[in-house]
Amino acid sequence: MTEYTEKAKQILQLAGKEATAMAYPAVGTEHLLLGILKHADNTAAVALEKAGVSYDKVREILEQSMEPAEGRMTNGGEQTPRLKKLLELAREA
Repeated sequence: MTEYTEKAKQILQLAGKEATAMAYPAVGTEHLLLGILKHADNTAAVALEKAGVSYDKVREILEQSMEPAEGRMTNGGEQTPRLKKLLELAREA
């Protein structure tokens, strides 16, 4: 994760913790959103909060809508293909 700012690294770590806490096999974009909201000290979190999007509400919706994961659980380091693509596109921007 050397190509990320310290804040981005912290958010990705939080996303990994969210995936682990939810017993999900890989870190996905939904966990990244939770990491952004949980970090709170970033422009995206402020904008989302102003729009009425809160960590608690997103977490509640995800818990209700996500199927329980089967198989090996994540250690917070593996990423879904969608998250990998998103991060790749963000680095190119």
